[in-house]
Amino acid sequence: MTTLKHRIRVPEPRRGSLSRAAQYEWRLFLGAEAHLYPRAQLSADWPPMVKPWCEEKRPAARRHERSAIGAERLLSPRVAIRCPVCGHLKRAANAEARCGQA
Repeated sequence: MTTLKHRIRVPEPRRGSLSRAAQYEWRLFLGAEAHLYPRAQLSADWPPMVKPWCEEKRPAARRHERSAIGAERLLSPRVAIRCPVCGHLKRAANAEARCGQA
């Protein structure tokens, strides 16, 4: 008999999550650096260029081509390859959601 703790599964974000970070997922860009990309844009075929979270508020934001973005979602990328701005935005969104839930 197997129990839930013995099963290996990829965690999905909760449906009722208040954190804005649940709308993004880690993907490798050019196999070198991991960025957070919007789930809605990754699931559709349009637009051909996707903007990572770290570029959203920049006046001259750089978009990434879909062919340069990894196909598989990363659960928790190593700190060495993680974009520091994307990581900070995710931590700030999660902290903001926790404060709002209290």
